[in-house]
Amino acid sequence: MILYKDMKEIIEVENVVIKLGLVSGLIFFLIAVNTTNCKPINIDSIVSKLDENGIYIQKIRIKGRIADIRKKIKAKFGEKINPHFLIENIRKYGYRINASVKII
Repeated sequence: MILYKDMKEIIEVENVVIKLGLVSGLIFFLIAVNTTNCKPINIDSIVSKLDENGIYIQKIRIKGRIADIRKKIKAKFGEKINPHFLIENIRKYGYRINASVKII
């Protein structure tokens, strides 16, 4: 999986480009960055990081954005990739990405 640092709304999974949108892309980027540091990120940390970037969003909306990201991945890949496995929710700890992530 490739993430573009300058264009956070675009990801590339198995040579397929997926456009997520600005806020969803930033949420995905935050999850991916923490995944590369070998730790999940929780909703409170995502809210804090978004606030630092001038984006104010409720916690429940972040869960909705993550669900939308999963839907977009499923729409592109169907049954080939399980989006719930790709963006894993680790109970009481947060979210992480189960894929090798390359940020350029």
